[in-house]
Amino acid sequence: MSAEAEKNLIEMAARIREMREIIGYSVEQMAEKTEVSVEDYKAVEAGKLDPTFNFLHQCAITFGVDINALLKGHSAHLSGYEVTRAGQGPLTAHETHMDIRNQAAMFQNRLGTPYWVTYKYDPALLDKPISTTTHAGQEFDIVLKGSMKIRVGEHVEELHEGDSIYYRSSTPHGMLATDPNGVTFLAMVMAGEGGDTHLGLETVRPRHEKVPLVVDKFVECEENASGHLEHVKFKNTERFNFAFDVISRKARDAARQRQFHRAPIHLPRDKRHLKPDGELL
Repeated sequence: MSAEAEKNLIEMAARIREMREIIGYSVEQMAEKTEVSVEDYKAVEAGKLDPTFNFLHQCAITFGVDINALLKGHSAHLSGYEVTRAGQGPLTAHETHMDIRNQAAMFQNRLGTPYWVTYKYDPALLDKPISTTTHAGQEFDIVLKGSMKIRVGEHVEELHEGDSIYYRSSTPHGMLATDPNGVTFLAMVMAGEGGDTHLGLETVRPRHEKVPLVVDKFVECEENASGHLEHVKFKNTERFNFAFDVISRKARDAARQRQFHRAPIHLPRDKRHLKPDGELL
């Protein structure tokens, strides 16, 4: 590993550790959420183990941030359009047989995230079960070059150039190259039912995912199996202070995550407020 790569790995590890401490999760809880052993999770936070794409994806979901905040320390900011030149785009994951590059890393409020994916050919994998992973949302894959086998649940399909597949990515899925020259395909990942569709792949949050919220201290909500609200119970009402428990908390969390939010403006019942020069609107 080059000195630059080692430096980037250590910086990313520090960001992951900082975000875990901010939301108050233990190492054991994060190991469970990222689907790795406690030892491997500690190694990632120590900057001694290069995390997989699935690990970073699960971290981004748990922390409620764009995956670029973990990889590069900044979030998306483009809103008009973004051009990604051939072979470019930040390397979201680099594993033994796979490279994944985000093609819209700097575009904010994405409805979906396109990935340029390349798989190397390994004949030793052809007779083995295809390993799978899951994440929230839905996915569309189209083969640009070469061929591959893709497993979705218990079904296996072989795709060639121009072939495509659309599926729920909460279903276990995985792929491998069947062309000796490897395979290149475009994976468009979109939020599905119950996901935060305006945030794109990295922060799509499954309905069952429990992330600490300010409201949890004061409201208990009960949902049915379909996710519809059944009952609401208020608690600790005597200690609730809107300024401290909402405004100050949001400002503090935004500062910790190096994000910026519009300041709230109080409006009286007549909907008027003061302009900067003091004139009443």
